[in-house]
Amino acid sequence: MSEFTIENGCLTAYTGKSGDVVIPDGVTGIANGAFEGCSSLTGVTIPGSVTRIGDWAFTGCSSLESITLPDSIISIGYETFRDCASLTDITIPDSVTRIDDWAFYGCSRLARVTIPDGVTHIGNGAFSSCGSLTSITLPNSVTGIDIRAFEGCSSLTSITIPAGVTDIGDWAFDGCSSLTISTPAGSCAEAYAKKHGIPVISI
Repeated sequence: MSEFTIENGCLTAYTGKSGDVVIPDGVTGIANGAFEGCSSLTGVTIPGSVTRIGDWAFTGCSSLESITLPDSIISIGYETFRDCASLTDITIPDSVTRIDDWAFYGCSRLARVTIPDGVTHIGNGAFSSCGSLTSITLPNSVTGIDIRAFEGCSSLTSITIPAGVTDIGDWAFDGCSSLTISTPAGSCAEAYAKKHGIPVISI
């Protein structure tokens, strides 16, 4: 019996107990909650046929250390990797345009994130409570940072925000007590930093 349930190309459930999982070629989507709470999962390989990862797809996979996202992915859904407490780094592929709300919330060991030029929006609480994240550079494509996006990132010391960002939500950097923002003079981010007493460097 297969450990995967696949319906019309979409992986809807995983019932196996393996640590490292290879999702079969031909799967085009990973459904909401497909791997939710799979505490034995340590690594996932996703084929290039997958274009969408659903909401809470990997929420609570507390042992997940590594995942490779193919260039075919166009969106990372709501709470997709929430509370993946063992995940240490992730490279978001160039094809992704939006990181949805609470996508990486509570990934307490996440220390390195690569966000590509193409992402336009950082959702509500997307990286909230990522206590090991130390620095991040947002690409020039980003125009909005939603509320609580980096709240509680207690180790975050630097973030580079491009001039194209025109909106930064409330509490976006609450609890980031050591943070310095690097941004062009006259930008929305500079005004935000000054309003909230965050050190700012003009670039």
